[in-house]
Amino acid sequence: MWGARRTFAHSLDSRRSSRRGLGGVLRFRDGDDVNVANSWSDALIDVAHKVYAHVFFWGTGISLLRVAAPSANSEASTSGLRRYRYDVLRVLSAIAVLVFHFDVEGAAYFPARDFDGMTVNLFGSPALNAGSLAVGIFWLLSGALSAGTFRDESFSTIRYYKKRLHRLFVPFYLSWFLVCCLNMLRGQIFSGIPIGRILLTVVGFDGYITRLIPHPPATFYLVGEWFFGALVLITLFHPILRRIYRTFGGKAIALLVVVDMLAYFLGIASWSSPLNCLALYSLGILFSLLREQGNAWRGGVFIVGLLLSVAAASPLCISFNNFGLAFPSLMSLSVGIFLMVDFMPFQFSSRVTKLSRALDQLKAPLTSLSGLTMYVFMFQHVLVKCVLPALPPSTFSDRSDYLFTVSIITALTFLVAFLAQGLEYSLRENLFNRHARRRPA
Repeated sequence: MWGARRTFAHSLDSRRSSRRGLGGVLRFRDGDDVNVANSWSDALIDVAHKVYAHVFFWGTGISLLRVAAPSANSEASTSGLRRYRYDVLRVLSAIAVLVFHFDVEGAAYFPARDFDGMTVNLFGSPALNAGSLAVGIFWLLSGALSAGTFRDESFSTIRYYKKRLHRLFVPFYLSWFLVCCLNMLRGQIFSGIPIGRILLTVVGFDGYITRLIPHPPATFYLVGEWFFGALVLITLFHPILRRIYRTFGGKAIALLVVVDMLAYFLGIASWSSPLNCLALYSLGILFSLLREQGNAWRGGVFIVGLLLSVAAASPLCISFNNFGLAFPSLMSLSVGIFLMVDFMPFQFSSRVTKLSRALDQLKAPLTSLSGLTMYVFMFQHVLVKCVLPALPPSTFSDRSDYLFTVSIITALTFLVAFLAQGLEYSLRENLFNRHARRRPA
């Protein structure tokens, strides 16, 4: 694929100058040792690749949102039925995190690359990236999906912990075991680490400790990134948040967000800090409860989300980002995207064309992909590190090669997640059947 593709006979300096776009070409002077015709051709090729990438990804996102949107005759927006737009956000967030790690890790393997990838330097700001944005949307999603427990009068803390932690740790332990076996086959084993630190892995905090502590101790960390430890922490705090909300209402969540912003500006909190994760999670709960109050709020909240997203991408916010103040833009953009998707004020008519009916058929596979995202989060960074050494240097020089490679790695990651989930279901079924056979009649 990479070797057979036709390449253009331009120098590396010409490629790098064309990355500035057509404006960079217009700044060439007669004394520059650059072929103007080649520069224009290279710039047009660069623009064409960018247009293709935007059309592909935005077109995919809009099509998925069409799948997720309720029809005029349905009741999909009610609280009791599945919200497919959440599946869209979950799948796109998982892919964004995967591609972000591919772009970041690619910088170490290809330091002379011609472009940085799609997920870094969002809106021209080095402080913004799609990985952090996707994590913020993920916390909002988690809160929105957990909002039902805030209305449940029969809520039991023990039952909630048992169900939630079981759903989290079974994929985590299975993923860790599979990656550990893979490393042993490759001759990579843990050595010199105190065995007592395995407790950090048992409770799921090994990756989170590595993220939060400036000089973290050596642990048995393999999978889960920092977000899994934060997810466990949020799960533990959920009953407390529920009690606070039922006692003080939504103003308690608003106060938590304000404290989070102040802590960031004081240098106490960061995007991955427990306080910020709790604030975004709580906002997701609040937005879900607000949506269920009826359609009166829908249009106005959608406009708020649109304004937040536009403000986050404005030159003023971008200038703040260049001074290291990316937190407000990340918060505004993640909240804005979530509000626009969740409070979309229009519905699609059910009396549509064959294309719309074909898109409706994607709801089942979309649900399946959404169910794989936990394993995708577990395996994506490991697979990126395994694949990168085998890639040719042209991966980050030719955008077509880059998009092709990203597509292959994404498909591979979802395939591994699918196989791991199948293994989990098989183990659950065998253990359940064995337990049922042992149970006395």
